[in-house]
Amino acid sequence: MAKFTTLRIPFKKNYPGIQLGNGTLVAKVHFYNSDAETETVAIIPFVINNPTAAEIASWYSWNKTNNFVNGTLTAFVDGGSDATVTLSDNFEAIDAGITLNIYAKESQKDNAPWYTPNMTIGYPSAIFKGMAADAYENRGKAKKLMTWTGYDTYISTTKTAIDGSATESNITGMTNFTDGELTLKSNRSDNSANADAYFNNAYTISGIEVKALGKGVKFDANNHSWIEGDDRSFGISNIKLVIKNTAETKLDQISFSKALQIPSVKNEYIKLSNALHTPNTDTFFGTFSLLNNLGTKKYELGSSTTITVKELQENGTYANSSNFEATVVEYEYGTANPVAKAQGIKLKYVGDKNYTAGKTFTLQLTFAATSTGDGADMTLDGEVATKAATVEGVSVLVK
Repeated sequence: MAKFTTLRIPFKKNYPGIQLGNGTLVAKVHFYNSDAETETVAIIPFVINNPTAAEIASWYSWNKTNNFVNGTLTAFVDGGSDATVTLSDNFEAIDAGITLNIYAKESQKDNAPWYTPNMTIGYPSAIFKGMAADAYENRGKAKKLMTWTGYDTYISTTKTAIDGSATESNITGMTNFTDGELTLKSNRSDNSANADAYFNNAYTISGIEVKALGKGVKFDANNHSWIEGDDRSFGISNIKLVIKNTAETKLDQISFSKALQIPSVKNEYIKLSNALHTPNTDTFFGTFSLLNNLGTKKYELGSSTTITVKELQENGTYANSSNFEATVVEYEYGTANPVAKAQGIKLKYVGDKNYTAGKTFTLQLTFAATSTGDGADMTLDGEVATKAATVEGVSVLVK
C-alpha cells in the first residue's frame, strides 16, 4: 500500500448525492494475487472538498456579448421606455451542467416563509447626490426605479400576508426567477433621485451564485438517513453593472483598411472584401468591416443585398447620389471543397467630371436587410438582420 500515492476515482458527472466538504467517503479497492489465489481489500477514506474560488471562477464567463471589461458588465437599453437587463443573456458556462442561480432565497418572518431574490442591487452614490440622508421616502422611490422583475418587495407564500396587504390572487411565487431580469423604469419624473445618474454609473450586483455539481444531500431526521437534497449553489464575485441609454438613434458603423480613392474616370471602381473573410485573389482594393450601432455585432452582406448611396449636400442633408453607385460583389475564400463564398462591396464612380486635383465626397450607405430575388439576406452575427444598416460620413476621394 505504501507504493500507492495517487488513486484516481472517476465519478458520474456533477457528484450527484455526495456530501462535499465535511463528509468522509470510502473507496474499496480489491487486489487479486493470481499466483497465491488470494484477495486483499483496501479501505481508503477520502473527502471531496468544496471547490475553491479559483475553481468556481473557471466555470463561467461574463464575456458572452463582449461587454464585460475589467470586472464591469455593460448593458444597452432603450431608456425611453421600460427596459430589462437579463443577466443570463450575458452569462456563459463551460458546459450545460453549470447555470446561473437566480432563484429566490427563503427566510422566516413571524414563523412564516417569505421569499426574496438572492441577488441585491447596490446603487451608485450619484443617484442620491444632493438628497438628504434622512429622505427615506425619496430614496425608496429612487430604488423602485430599478428592481428585479416582479420582486421588489417581500412576498409571502401564505394565503394572506401577515400584514394583510396581500391575498392569494396577487401573491407571486418566488421560485421561478429563471432569467435574472432587472427592470429599469422609464418614468423617473416623480422621483427625487438624479434621473440621468441611472445611466453610465456602476451598480453592484451582489449575491450572485452558480448552480453546479448536481444535487447535494440532506439528513432526513424522521428516517435517520441521508437523502437527496437541493441543487448545489456556490457564490461568485460581485459584478459591476453599467447601463447605457440607447434611446437616441445611432447609426451603424463601417471602417475601411484603406482610405477610399477612385480614379476620376467614369465607371471606374474599387472592390472591398469583408474583413472577416480574406479573398483567394489579390484583386481587392482593401477590406471593410460593418458593425451594428453599438459596435458589438458584425454584419455580413447577402448575395444580392441592395446598397443605396446618398451624397452629402451643401445644406447638410443627404440626397440620392448621381456620382456613385455600390453593388455587392461575390468572392471565394478558404480551401474548403466546395469553396466558401462571401460578399464584398463594389463602389463605382459614375460621374462625368474629371478632378485633376481630386475631390472628396461624403456618402451615406444603406444596406438593405432583405436581399432581392432569391439572394441570401444580410445577417447580423449569423442571424438574419431585421432592419437595414445605415452608415454616414463615408469619405471618398475621386482623383
